[in-house]
This record gives sequence, C-alpha cells and structure tokens, in this order.
Amino acid sequence: MQFTTYRVGSNPLDPVYELPQVETRAITPPRYIRDQMDVTDIHGAFPKRAWHVDARTKETNKIDDIEGTKAHQRHSPRKNSAGYTSYDYTDVTKAHFHTKRVANPMNPSYTIRDEDGKLF
Repeated sequence: MQFTTYRVGSNPLDPVYELPQVETRAITPPRYIRDQMDVTDIHGAFPKRAWHVDARTKETNKIDDIEGTKAHQRHSPRKNSAGYTSYDYTDVTKAHFHTKRVANPMNPSYTIRDEDGKLF
C-alpha cells in the first residue's frame, strides 16, 4: 500500500491554501401574524380616566379687582432731575471741564471788547 495525500501544492515557500467560501442569500422579513401585546379590543383592559386630571379649580386668592391691592411707585422722580437715575455715574466718570483761559504769566494775553461788543 502506498501513501496518498490530498494536499494541494507541496512547496513550503509558496503554499497554496483553499479558503472557505460562503454563499449569501437575500434577507426575508418575518411574517406578520398578529401583535400579541395589543389589548385595545378588550373591554375594561384600560383604567378609567381620573376625574381630577380634567378638573379645573378657580383661583381663590385673586385680588386684582380690589382697589388699593396693587403695588404702586413709592417715590416719584423729581421734576428738575433732568433724567437722573441712581445707575447713572456720568457725573463721576465723564471728562472734566477744561478752560480756554491762558494763564501764562510770562506771556499774558488779553481779550478786549470794542464799542460794538465784538472781541478783538
């Protein structure tokens, strides 16, 4: 008896392997028989609607229609305030007054008015 092998290729430096192959088939959706969890057709399968969900209550502490119950402004603004507010800090942060007067004692300059009141 002689030894026989079914191996393909006998070169160990360049082996040949027969890789497994798979056949793919189209996916078939499952058949719809019925919904096992649906109980809408059974009378009494759901609890009754709670009455307090739809009940509306009246506001008992509403007093807007009574005279004198609304808040009013405690202090009215002053008439001569020129729009002053307590949040306005321009009197502190604005640029200060700069005079046009020249006060150089070594080179004084004077402005004089004539008879018509014009400066020269």
